[in-house]
Amino acid sequence: LNELDKLTTDPNLSGQYQNLGTKTVMERRTDCFQVDLPRQQDPSLYADRIAICLDTRTHLPVTLQAWDKDDGDYRLVEDYSWTQVEINPGLGDEVFDSKNTSYNF
Repeated sequence: LNELDKLTTDPNLSGQYQNLGTKTVMERRTDCFQVDLPRQQDPSLYADRIAICLDTRTHLPVTLQAWDKDDGDYRLVEDYSWTQVEINPGLGDEVFDSKNTSYNF
């Protein structure tokens, strides 16, 4: 999603945005989008194309796919999905403590 921030904040970059509509994905209602990123203008961009579906209730990602472009053809390079996401699980301070002996640092 950082790539979308780049597109909205850098006036020199322009990508192709497409609303793919509302879909049921993994039994969840989602809003799906696809963005063709201008990697020829900025090679540091994540991929040539990304597609993401966001849960309409939580606004968290349900799926994300990324493609690179090789010789004019798109090649799927990443395909993520999130299931059984627990929101606000009540993590204690020890989880974020670098001195926590459970981490074996």
